[in-house]
Amino acid sequence: MRKILKCLTAMLLTVIMILPTATAFGVRYGDVTAVPGGFWALLEAYTSAIGAGDSERITAAGRNLINFWLDGRDAQQMADYWGANVVANGFIINNIWSVSNLAARHYGYLDNREGMVWAYTMAYTFLDAYQELIPHIGGNPADMEFARTRVRNRLASLDTSIAIFAEMQDGSGRTVNFNGLHEPSHGIFFGEQPGNATIVGSARPSAVTIYVEFEIEDMRSRVLHDLGLNERMHGLNREDYSVIQIAWNFLYEGETPRTVPQQEQRVREAARFLNELGLPILLRVGAEMDVWSVPADPEEFIEAFRFISRIMRQEAPNVAMVYSVNFISAFGLDWQMFFPGDDYVDWVGISLYTTRYFMGNPHTDDATAALRRTGDHANPLAFIRQLVDEFGDRFPLLISEGGVSLYNVANSQDLTDWALPVMRHIYSYIPLLFPEVKAIFWFNTHIPAENQAFHFGASPQARQLYTQLVSRPPFLSSGQAYSPVTFARLGDEPVSMPANAVILHTFVPYLNLDYVFVQYRLNGNWLGHSYNAPHRHNFDLSHLAEGDHQLVVYAMNSGRTLHAAQLTLTRDGDYITIR
Repeated sequence: MRKILKCLTAMLLTVIMILPTATAFGVRYGDVTAVPGGFWALLEAYTSAIGAGDSERITAAGRNLINFWLDGRDAQQMADYWGANVVANGFIINNIWSVSNLAARHYGYLDNREGMVWAYTMAYTFLDAYQELIPHIGGNPADMEFARTRVRNRLASLDTSIAIFAEMQDGSGRTVNFNGLHEPSHGIFFGEQPGNATIVGSARPSAVTIYVEFEIEDMRSRVLHDLGLNERMHGLNREDYSVIQIAWNFLYEGETPRTVPQQEQRVREAARFLNELGLPILLRVGAEMDVWSVPADPEEFIEAFRFISRIMRQEAPNVAMVYSVNFISAFGLDWQMFFPGDDYVDWVGISLYTTRYFMGNPHTDDATAALRRTGDHANPLAFIRQLVDEFGDRFPLLISEGGVSLYNVANSQDLTDWALPVMRHIYSYIPLLFPEVKAIFWFNTHIPAENQAFHFGASPQARQLYTQLVSRPPFLSSGQAYSPVTFARLGDEPVSMPANAVILHTFVPYLNLDYVFVQYRLNGNWLGHSYNAPHRHNFDLSHLAEGDHQLVVYAMNSGRTLHAAQLTLTRDGDYITIR
């Protein structure tokens, strides 16, 4: 019993970040007298397995412990119930949290993805309750930011559920439109910075980003200079852009917002110039305020943004106001704290950089990587989903700037092989999953002091892939107002397509597996396969007999099926309906 109590005490004092547990019994943390007797035999089996270092036994015994506390009840309901009184139920919460974390680790050693999903899901379910418990057991509340990010990212990376989409050539797929200023009804604008524009054959960029420092640069001079640069270097006439994004940055970060209301003349002169320019402008004000090294006061930032927005509304009706955040916040801040309000915002953006190492450090530990969302924890689609969840019900969205690290300066490492699949995910799957996103700007600029490079000069292969990805619908090149190509998620409702042009895309959510491929089989026979996102195939099925047929789509890895989705195809004349 002493050995068991010693192990139990260690569990109570260890912050592992995975999952809490609880039961109907009220058991104070540190108080073991009220623990039901059946618990001790299960704990002894668990500690014995740990002592033996046997992953099979650890995961089995850990699951038995968690199931003992839940006793067949819903985990979320019990987490809410026990979490309402962490003093009375802290023993259970801490026990489930620590056990689920260790179980997740050992399921990983066993390469048991289903087990890892179960353990991390249990951890995430009890995360809030454990966070409430931390002050009572002497843990560090700040660690929970890492815990939440780590568990959420692990779950996202373990998701093996695929989704099949039909490419609709007539615009009949899912669309989202808010009638926002300069918003395309369908499709995605794309562009980069002046001087470095990637010319994609006849598909010329439909957008450009110009940076202007609020405190020290004149809006007129900077904008005209940069527009002239692209005209001279690339023949990209300013009138040919569908939108021009101007990033009006705050050089002094958190020190600037309080001074903005005293800069009315500067703001009005800028607004009058933009109105005179007469071009479609997206004005991004004070971007990435949630990660400034000199933090801003939210009230001061909101007032500064509203001040600029009011003047633009008065002086420059061609200016759409953009509220833009970073994909990860710092200093305990979040996106909503700085939001100026619906009346002052037209678009919402995000800076989205996907990096192999945090700050270029190739020896970044897993905890830091999880907190900073780099390496195996980099999941750009999950970050976009958060933005869609928060703002995608009322604003067109954009990736204000971003990229994938192509070269690491610290160890002179070419990251092309790592970067290309990530690029494919971003540019192939955002159109499928998030029609709310209407523009993407790549940061194609070399900054000598940076520890990671995003500009295409660092990787000719990345440049080639980029040109391929943005050359096809629904990306909009110069002069295009909308894309006729939209997407319908199969399984949601019946979709009819011409039998001789059944175009399918498959969303495969995970990035951390090599050699994942998708296979299409019709009535048990091979129909096609693909190794690269979005796994697009154009099938001529006009030879099929009238009636029903079965299509199965497999996601495969190393000879095993990760997930399979089955659809029914019904041939009726010249059309096929997919259910």
